[in-house]
Amino acid sequence: VPMAGRIALRGLPGWSAITIALFVLRLLGRHPRSTCEAARRLRCPLLLIEGELDQISPEEGARAIAEAAPDCRYEVVAGAGHGDHWDHEPERLDAALDELLDLVRVPVESR
Repeated sequence: VPMAGRIALRGLPGWSAITIALFVLRLLGRHPRSTCEAARRLRCPLLLIEGELDQISPEEGARAIAEAAPDCRYEVVAGAGHGDHWDHEPERLDAALDELLDLVRVPVESR
């Protein structure tokens, strides 16, 4: 899905470019990966941040990943695109990241 979004933003015909690219990758022994499948296998919390105006990774794809993950916090940033989330809501996202780190942080004495 992100590849299709990137190609569409450049005004190129998505289906043909993607088909050709995937064919060449398969010839090279590479196969597409499922982000949702990877999310299903996670054994740690996931923080997924989506820009409301993201033209590369649409909301449906982000929601599917969030729903596939066993433990996911999903945040949508109003007015944000694909990579400018912290420009719009730095305090809220810093807090969400701090909460994630608190969940996965191992106390020093137990290492």
